[in-house]
Amino acid sequence: MRFHPYLRLDIAGTLDIKPVAMELNNRSVWVASTVTISLSLPPFEIEVKLFQDSNLITLSPEPFSTRVRQSTILAAYEKLADWFGIRGFKVRFANPEFFGCGLGASGAALTGVAYLINKTGRGITIETGQLPCIASAVENEANLGLTGLQDQCAALASGVNLWNWWYEPLKTYTRHRVPIDLVELEKRLVLAITRTKHNSTELNRLQLKRFSMEDFKTINLLAYQFFMACENGDFSRMMELIDKEHSLRKERVPERMTEQLKKLESIAQKVGCAFAVAGAGGGGACWALAETEAQAVRLYEEWANEPLELLMFPNVAKIDWFRESTGQSEKKKRSPKQPGQPAKELPLEGKDVPSLTEQKATAE
Repeated sequence: MRFHPYLRLDIAGTLDIKPVAMELNNRSVWVASTVTISLSLPPFEIEVKLFQDSNLITLSPEPFSTRVRQSTILAAYEKLADWFGIRGFKVRFANPEFFGCGLGASGAALTGVAYLINKTGRGITIETGQLPCIASAVENEANLGLTGLQDQCAALASGVNLWNWWYEPLKTYTRHRVPIDLVELEKRLVLAITRTKHNSTELNRLQLKRFSMEDFKTINLLAYQFFMACENGDFSRMMELIDKEHSLRKERVPERMTEQLKKLESIAQKVGCAFAVAGAGGGGACWALAETEAQAVRLYEEWANEPLELLMFPNVAKIDWFRESTGQSEKKKRSPKQPGQPAKELPLEGKDVPSLTEQKATAE
């Protein structure tokens, strides 16, 4: 069985981490939110083979270089097998160099494996919308890192999305599709992957330590403003908001910027593009948004002179895996063993939550 989960770029990342989201939801007029751009990068693919008579779980090739990192990611897959109530399996990763780049590959891969296991109908089967919650739960239980839900949700979602994050009473989320011409967006995106891997856990801890609640509120507001800029097809405004968030994050956590990232940022600024580090930074990937296609081409040509692992105009995901049913009858479905809720188009019942329209009005 093969599957192609999506990687992601994000605006207002970190807000999906539980303590941040819960505090924001208690102290802000806006619900904790993140905007993700799901990327369909064809080299990133997973293949899963279930074992009938073995409890062995193998990952090939090993996605991380350190033994500690390998042991924790293997523990997450073991917990995933236990959650679904199945025996062992083998996972093969195509192009494992995407791990450690800040594009959410670890969460996407785990979600993709959960998706494939769920499609087989062996053990527990659940609605597709619950899979991100399960993947996030087993990651946290295995101490794989400070993870929320954005990587897992973006792995299955097409296009650009605004996500609201909830952690009371159950771990859940609300999805709002961002209306934007994806083809026009693709023409303006440039993605570069450096040869330096990053440590997202440590950098996320620094962000949680150094960011004030006002910082998080500012970043949260940027998510809603970015949503509205997308609605209007205003790439200039989108660039302005990307720059604002990037400036705030690197001011609070300068460790996000390696010397190479600083050079790539300088080149992007000279060309007139907005620049951002993917994920927590400290290496890995960076990306840029141009106001015109011509600017994007010029930046690509300039970045091509630098020593990079990969450089591309990324494809934005067009197929939505949330639309896929499990293919199982209701009779075979059972309730999850871990807390989790599917995506909801409406706010959670019992919560006095402003609508998206109301939140957007206050963000203007």
